[in-house]
Amino acid sequence: MRDESHLQVTPKDENYSLNLSKVRSDLIARGRRDAALLAVRCYKCGDHEELVFAGCVCANCSDAFDRQWAGSTATDWVLVAFRGPEPSVIEGIYTRSDYCSCWWEAFDEESISREELEIVISTDDSWLPLLYVYTKTTFAQMKSHWAKCNPPDSLCIGPITINEFAEKDGDECDYPKWPHGRNPIRDAVPYVRPALPQEITHHLTTGRTDI
Repeated sequence: MRDESHLQVTPKDENYSLNLSKVRSDLIARGRRDAALLAVRCYKCGDHEELVFAGCVCANCSDAFDRQWAGSTATDWVLVAFRGPEPSVIEGIYTRSDYCSCWWEAFDEESISREELEIVISTDDSWLPLLYVYTKTTFAQMKSHWAKCNPPDSLCIGPITINEFAEKDGDECDYPKWPHGRNPIRDAVPYVRPALPQEITHHLTTGRTDI
């Protein structure tokens, strides 16, 4: 015979069940939001941040671009960017961006000379970013091109020059300093700058037109 003197009957708490269900739903929703956030990277710096411009650029990168170029009156621009599918590896281990960064950093740290760098580039320049010329383009339009970084091949005038790659910080160089003041340089590509007269001429004489 069972001794029921210690048995307690707890009435069903419907509010408790509803609250528990809501907590579970909130946790699931939060987990999904966190997972979505972790999957989103800024196209420029690669950090997991809220994207505030063109659906692909974080606030830090967008603000850095504005600080550098918002006051510019330029209407002819160059977008310096990598183009096309990324090779699986270069020299066994590097992406194109990493490979470019390694050579720039070696040159910047004077581990290699300009002459040695010229030999490397003359042998294979496939890892260099390319120059895309945009004429009659406003700052706002150029920022959008920079953000999305999907330039048409018709605007390409070839790879970055040895002068731009190797002398970008030189006082006598025609090119501006590496953008954003970032270190390492891998965070700088793609970047924009005003087009040089010879680049505009090259663009126009080859019969290419902007879209």
